[in-house]
Amino acid sequence: MQTLTRHTNFVLFAAFATYVYRDVWSFATFTEFPVDDVSPLLWAKIGILTFTGVLIPLFVPRKYVPVDPEVSGSEAFGVHAPKKFHLASHGSSQS
Repeated sequence: MQTLTRHTNFVLFAAFATYVYRDVWSFATFTEFPVDDVSPLLWAKIGILTFTGVLIPLFVPRKYVPVDPEVSGSEAFGVHAPKKFHLASHGSSQS
């Protein structure tokens, strides 16, 4: 299941990056034009891909892998497997 989740996240993020490169980046320059037709459907696609390919993967918890499986319990708490958003916003320092 974890392999399927990673593959889906990669494919959705690749589609998001493609749309950003082809259409959104051109609005940040003065010399380029969007490759695709700028329509409400295009912005809906970019919005959905932003949500599914960028935001949701940031909040999916990571798999808990104990350092020593014999000593540690099999139960994972929120501190043991933080989400990627938490690591990015709070750092990986333990206090």
